[in-house]
Amino acid sequence: MLGRSRYYRTKRGVNAVTLRHLRIFVEVVNCGKMSEAASKLYISQSSISQTIAELESYYNVKLFDRLSKRLFLTSSGRELYEMASKVILSYDEMNQYMTHITDRQELKVGATFTIGATVMTQILKRLNGTCPNVTTRVVVDRTPVLERQILHGELDAALVEGTVKSPDVVVQKLMQDELFLVCSPEHPFAGKEQVEIKELEGQDFIMREPQSKTRKIFETYLEREHVAVAEKWTCNNPETIKSAVISGYGLSVLSERYVRRELEKGTIKAVPVRDIHMVRDFSLVYHKSKYRFPAFVNFVTICSNFSEIQ
Repeated sequence: MLGRSRYYRTKRGVNAVTLRHLRIFVEVVNCGKMSEAASKLYISQSSISQTIAELESYYNVKLFDRLSKRLFLTSSGRELYEMASKVILSYDEMNQYMTHITDRQELKVGATFTIGATVMTQILKRLNGTCPNVTTRVVVDRTPVLERQILHGELDAALVEGTVKSPDVVVQKLMQDELFLVCSPEHPFAGKEQVEIKELEGQDFIMREPQSKTRKIFETYLEREHVAVAEKWTCNNPETIKSAVISGYGLSVLSERYVRRELEKGTIKAVPVRDIHMVRDFSLVYHKSKYRFPAFVNFVTICSNFSEIQ
């Protein structure tokens, strides 16, 4: 357990650990380097070093091992990080609560790329209709980034398609999203009613980044059937992938929601693969200790009933 030494406190003149100490410490852990934390917090590296030294002196513990210019948390450091993160989150929640006593409310939400382009706008439109005094701030990024921001209190909630790992994050499945194999109208597959997965062998593909849930689902089927495709493009932007498919650079796997208009116009063709049905979950995620202020509650309710407003 963390302890405190009166000798160190008197010697170094550290009278109390403040929220500033904890924020700096947590940021150093999150960044992994004092220089990066200093840059992110807009303070000098010497101030970062002094703050860590004050914490170590006040509690009479070593928080980091410094090996080959890298920082590694000690067991005491891990304890402090866990508790400090909770203190910061509680403080920020208190500030948020006091701010939301007024009529004006801010809701900070996140979305992964496909959800941000297809689902989030509809949900926010409904939210604006029921809560006109709510100001929303939206972050679109990958699931791990959004999960990290939720854990750090930077987001109130997020809609994701990937896997969330932290036990401190509530995951509420909302709906399933079907994934289509797609090609340009000029591709040889465009005129087929369906293809065998073996026919994908050696085909040019525009793939999502390795961490993508869409890619992992597709690769599961490829690996099961021992099929190797030619990865010509690797991209984390669905819009770029869609444009590349339309231009005939290769096949890809995209959300049906994302290519719905192109399918109707005929600029993209969906290619059914025999005995293959690719789906993934869209989920609402938020911190388990999240304060349920009115705008947040409305957002969760709208997300939970999303199938009724599509």
